Amino acid sequence: MKRAMNFQIAGIILLMIAEIHYGAYDDSLVSVLSAGHGLAAVNGAAVAGYNSTYADPGHPFTCGGLLSRVRIRMYNGGMDTTRFKIKVIRGSGPYALVGEIDATEHMAAAQTVTPDTTRFNYDTSAIYDGLSLDVEGAGIIVAAGDFLGFTVGSTAAEISFVFLADSGNILIRSTGDTITLDGAYANMALNMEATVKTKEYAVYNKSGSFGDGKTIEIPAFIDQNYYIIVKHKVSDGDNLQIAAKIIKNTDAEATVAWTLNQSYDGNRDDDNKLTLFKGTNFSDTCSQPVAGQEGNTITSHIWHNVATNDIDAVFVNYENGQGLGSGDIRHMNLTKREKIRLTRNLSTEPIRRLAITSTGENSLATQITVCRKPILALGDSFCSARISNATILSHVGNKLQTQLTEDRFVINGGISGNKVLTNYITHTALFNRWDSYGWDLISYRDVVAVFVNGPGLNDVAQGIGGSSTDQDCYSLAALLAGTILRMAGQAKQAGNDVVLCGQTAYTAHTGIELIQEQKTQKRINDLLKAGAYTLNVPYVDSWSVETDGTHPTSAGDADYAERIRRSYESNIILNPFGEGTGIGDGLLQADLNGDGRVDLADLTVFASEWLYQENVTGGIYLQTERFLP
Repeated sequence: MKRAMNFQIAGIILLMIAEIHYGAYDDSLVSVLSAGHGLAAVNGAAVAGYNSTYADPGHPFTCGGLLSRVRIRMYNGGMDTTRFKIKVIRGSGPYALVGEIDATEHMAAAQTVTPDTTRFNYDTSAIYDGLSLDVEGAGIIVAAGDFLGFTVGSTAAEISFVFLADSGNILIRSTGDTITLDGAYANMALNMEATVKTKEYAVYNKSGSFGDGKTIEIPAFIDQNYYIIVKHKVSDGDNLQIAAKIIKNTDAEATVAWTLNQSYDGNRDDDNKLTLFKGTNFSDTCSQPVAGQEGNTITSHIWHNVATNDIDAVFVNYENGQGLGSGDIRHMNLTKREKIRLTRNLSTEPIRRLAITSTGENSLATQITVCRKPILALGDSFCSARISNATILSHVGNKLQTQLTEDRFVINGGISGNKVLTNYITHTALFNRWDSYGWDLISYRDVVAVFVNGPGLNDVAQGIGGSSTDQDCYSLAALLAGTILRMAGQAKQAGNDVVLCGQTAYTAHTGIELIQEQKTQKRINDLLKAGAYTLNVPYVDSWSVETDGTHPTSAGDADYAERIRRSYESNIILNPFGEGTGIGDGLLQADLNGDGRVDLADLTVFASEWLYQENVTGGIYLQTERFLP
């Protein structure tokens, strides 16, 4: 099949498809349940006090932002409502008062509505007896490490508060409305929690050794889809279980929402498997084999859809990546792309705790991250390097963690030496790793897919030489660009943000080889730039980034990442066609599959055909020829 087609028409195809608009960079505030112990069950010691300030530095805010909601759970022993102040406190002594809210009237109204109940829940967002409290209006900006406090009572009336005994936690108090806080009560965690509105993306990131049965308290996004990301390793003969717990609104008991289990204990049908299931009842319906990966660190990305209460997971072993060889990296969807629907409401009963247990001291979680919109860095050595038997972020991929306005978690989707189109001896081509059975880069949800440096530099460096014709250059360029645009379109269609990047100038060779390679690169960049415009996604021009001939220098890495930041966060889509191109003419010609519509099916035709350029009087045209069987 052959079809002559003006280059502008190829753009029209993608442009019409791009009329389905997707999300772009958004710097609006989102809600995070950030501080406090949570509404734990009333099973601790009852501490009586009055005319006192109480604070809980053991459970600080994990991120900065605008204080928007506070909940406090206590016994009600005849509440003295002559004074009630909510406080945010900073420091470790001397303490500083960040801000406070006089909630006396609101608390008194709450007491009127629910007098003398056994378990009194006070919520600043509630309306009590027609009275509301504007917490956000107080304008208290918290920082990570700040903690909650409150002052209650001005008379000798007895007031009982509820605490949960938990080793390592601390409650401090002082008589009167003060922040001196010179009295200390160890092993008592105040039942209080706070929500902030923040622009931050990574709201919790903690490294350590977690596997001794202790509970790790984590924040939760309550109006955004997000990830809980855990790095974990299990020794031969052991197993590790990570249970995510919500706090039920009905009785404040902790309940397991989902469990991640990795086992090499030789027992049951979960042996040599990584398994994800809801609740605590073991199920083998969502599992993948991990035989031979004992002692390796596996990274599990558990995605949470707050609106539908669905979860999904993709895991990867950056040490022994389940691929063709030791250098391969295989991102595998744990549920075989079938989401798990939880029985709890993640917006009203968010996950606040991870209980991590193991049968051996060398089986543990080593890092826990809570984040939204992580960056999926796709490419080759511009994203990744292999050091000490592990594939790690490098070059531009590494810089993306901190180069954007807000820090991000970066998923390493690159392999050093990776091609886009063809497999190598020790690793699989990016296109095959993208969407094949057991190769599931496409299954990451709510990410920013950044196609770093094309990619495809290795395809050019190994596919174009001094004997390559112009036709060879144009064909490879079109095939590479078409393949990348196909992946980018699929990522967009799945609801992800996408950033397309041009290739940097490759100068490792000389003479005619250099000329032909750069001719190919420039053609790739032209096609990607046009595709970015028509797909309505940012394009990053990186041709002039400083390199050593192949890879960016240290300054080049930072420059490249900064260009990505500017392009992504500006929300500006550049028109490579310019004015007066007539891009709106001849739309019917964009119907490549002849079904009477211009849609994603036409993009598939466009992306799966050979494209080459030829000089024709009056302009530049493309001719297409199907190459897929």
